[in-house]
Amino acid sequence: MPPLIFAILSLLYISALGLLAQRLRPLARKLLIALTAIEIIIAVVYLAGWTKAFPFWDWFLDPLGGEQNAPATFSATQLVTTGLIAALHIFATSRWQQRYWLLLTLAFLFMGLDEYYMFHEPIYNWEYGYAGLGISIVLSTIVMFWFVEKNLLLLTLLVGGLALMAGGGILIEDLVVKQACYQLLEFDTCQQLQIVEELGEMCGVTLILIGLINYTQTKHPHYNLPLSRLLTWGTAMALLWFNFAFWLLPAVEASLIAHPAQVAYLNGNLTLVAYNISDAYITENTGQFTVTLYWRTERGLAAEYGVSTHLLTHPDINSLTQNDVLQLNPPHTAWLPGQIIKQRIDLAVPPTLDTSRNYGLTVTVWERPWYEFNKLKVTTTDRAILTPDTVILQDIIAHSP
Repeated sequence: MPPLIFAILSLLYISALGLLAQRLRPLARKLLIALTAIEIIIAVVYLAGWTKAFPFWDWFLDPLGGEQNAPATFSATQLVTTGLIAALHIFATSRWQQRYWLLLTLAFLFMGLDEYYMFHEPIYNWEYGYAGLGISIVLSTIVMFWFVEKNLLLLTLLVGGLALMAGGGILIEDLVVKQACYQLLEFDTCQQLQIVEELGEMCGVTLILIGLINYTQTKHPHYNLPLSRLLTWGTAMALLWFNFAFWLLPAVEASLIAHPAQVAYLNGNLTLVAYNISDAYITENTGQFTVTLYWRTERGLAAEYGVSTHLLTHPDINSLTQNDVLQLNPPHTAWLPGQIIKQRIDLAVPPTLDTSRNYGLTVTVWERPWYEFNKLKVTTTDRAILTPDTVILQDIIAHSP
C-alpha cells in the first residue's frame, strides 16, 4: 500500500539526512530540516485525504493537482532559488567553471518556471529533452567536483538530488501514468504512488539547494551576506511572482488588455467577463490561433464544466474548426468567489480555409457529464446569440496570405 511504501521511504530518507546533517553548516542544516518537514507534511495531507470535503483546499494542497497550487509553487520556488544561488558563482571562477555555473543557473531557472507553468506538457516525448539536460548536468558535475575541485559532499548531493528528480519525474511517472504499474496493483492504489514521484522531485531539489548553500558558505565565506540576501529576497520575489501570476494577473489582463464581455450562465453565477484573440485575422497559413477566456464566479460552483469553441461560417452555420476543452485547472469546484480565472484554448486553422468569407467565433459551455442536453443556457449577454446556449464572441476576418 502507498502509505506503507511512503512510511518506509520516509524513514530511510530521514535516516540518511540525519547522517548528512552532521556535515552541514548551521544554515544549510536548518533549511534542510524545514524543507523536509514541509515535504513530508504535504505528502501526509494527501495520503490522509483530510481535505477531500473542501474542494478548494483539496486542489490547493494536492501535490498531484497540477500547476499553480501550493505544492507546485513550493517546488517552483525551490528550483528558482537553486538557480539564483548557482548564479552567484558565474563570475567568481575560471571560464570553464563559469560555463558550468551558467548551465546550472539556466537549467534550474527554466525548470522552476516549467514546474509552475508546465511548458513541457504539449511537447511530445518531452522526457528525452529533460533526460538530456540531466545527463549534461551530471557529467559536467562529475568533472567539476571530482577532477577539478574534489568536493565529494557537493558531488554526492548534486548527483543524488538529480537522481531523485529523474527517478520521480520520469521513471515513476512512466510506471504509474503510462504503464499503470503493469497491472500488479489496483488502479487507485497505483495512482497513489504518484506521491512518491512528487516527493522524489521535491526532495531531489532540496538536496541540490542545500548542497549549493553549504558549498557557498564553505568555499566562499565572503559570500555570506550576498547569500543571505539572495535567499531572502530571491525566494520572496519568486513566491510573490508565482502568487501574483495566478491570483491577480488574470484580473489585470482582463481589465487592461482583454476585450470586455458579459456572458452570464447559471443566473449570473458563472460569467465570461473578457476575452482575447491572438490574431486579428486568419489566413491559410495561420496554423492555429489562441482564444483566451476570463471567467468569474459569484459563489462556489457545484459542478465541472467544459467549453466548446468553434469557428462557424455564416449565415449557413458550418463549423470550420473547433476545440472542446473538458477540464480546467483549477477545477471549477475549487474556484473562489470573485476570482478571475484565465483559460487558453487553441483553435487549428485548416489550410483549406475559404478566404472569401468571414467566420464567427462561438462559445458554448457544457456541464459534466458531457451530454447534448447538459449545455448551459445563456442567462444574459451583450453578445449575439446563435442558439440559447451559444454566443458569438466576435467575427473573425479571413484574408489571403
